Amino acid sequence: MAWDVLKKLLQVEAPWTIKEVKVDAAGKRMEIAVGVEEPRSWFGPARKRGDSGHQHVWRHLNLGPYHCHVRVFLPAGARTVNQPWAGEANAAFSHALARTIVGWLGEGIDLKRVGTVLDIEFQELWKFKFALDTGHMVIEEPQAAADAAGLAEATSEAVPDLTDPVWQELAEGRLNIDIRVLSLKLILTRVKSQLEMIQDREVKLLKLRELHRYFVRNERVLGHELAQLRRAR
Repeated sequence: MAWDVLKKLLQVEAPWTIKEVKVDAAGKRMEIAVGVEEPRSWFGPARKRGDSGHQHVWRHLNLGPYHCHVRVFLPAGARTVNQPWAGEANAAFSHALARTIVGWLGEGIDLKRVGTVLDIEFQELWKFKFALDTGHMVIEEPQAAADAAGLAEATSEAVPDLTDPVWQELAEGRLNIDIRVLSLKLILTRVKSQLEMIQDREVKLLKLRELHRYFVRNERVLGHELAQLRRAR
């Protein structure tokens, strides 16, 4: 595959460039090395600075049947780059792959199915979701995309819309209602403890979607609780 095509697929833009591509056909693995372009002068390429500093490998979105891994060389003193093909320093997945996983989880797809589709080990996905739930993972998302993400949720006339502030008030414990269903008590306790640790806006929205989806799916047994939510609006 031509490197120019790879640059477009990965959205690699100056000053970054692809430096090396390794393909393991038998193992269905592709590793793409990305680094800073070497400066040029009137007399040709300047003296190479080398790739001193740090490097990290992130699992990226699959390229066809190949698992794509991006090895990024960060010059000394540089911070983790905020690019779709890179990720957080303590993360296993690139920003693009992390956003894809969060989006699917927000749609109610379970970890096992996500792992099957993306061909990712369940243990790796579990670690990723645990980091989200405990506030140790930040999902970089363009503001416009974040505002539009996942608002087309399953709805019910009896259940307030996902965008209603009542969900955040309930999840954060600022709205107290009488709860008769034990499973709801357990879910609220878990979500509240998670939100106390989470700072990322997109991950918080994921938690609110989980709570909203629970009400939609269990509307028949949550009449007492839903009546209180409607009165609180």
